[in-house]
Amino acid sequence: MTPIDQTMSIDEVRKRALAYAIPGVRVDGNDPEAVYEAVSEAVARGRAGDGPTLIEAVTFRFKGHYFGDQMKYIPREQLEEARRKDPMVSYRERIVANRILTVAELDAIDSEAAAQVEAAVRAAVESGFPAKEELDNDLYVNMKGVPA
Repeated sequence: MTPIDQTMSIDEVRKRALAYAIPGVRVDGNDPEAVYEAVSEAVARGRAGDGPTLIEAVTFRFKGHYFGDQMKYIPREQLEEARRKDPMVSYRERIVANRILTVAELDAIDSEAAAQVEAAVRAAVESGFPAKEELDNDLYVNMKGVPA
């Protein structure tokens, strides 16, 4: 992990938005409700024709950059602290504590999601490879009236 202060001259990515005259917001990327709110506002802004929004969702990457990355560059304490704030765990706990769903209901959702993923993987493995002629399909947009 390369600390942000070694790669950028600013302390928050959202400040880059100023150079493009667009809004930039910083949100706790470990809080699904905060992320939802920020994204909802950005989508509404975009759909209203008011342009893009840069969203900096501050979170932690639990896995390395590649399969064999042992992440020895991250201090053990920092990794343990981040795992204690894992949004997959903390948000589940919040949902149960606020009596939005029960543990059994969440488990059922998890099981259904896992079944959907397994079905998608199975379909992908069982499907044939595309023909050479199909490789470019849906790769480029044909902009009618726009010179290439």
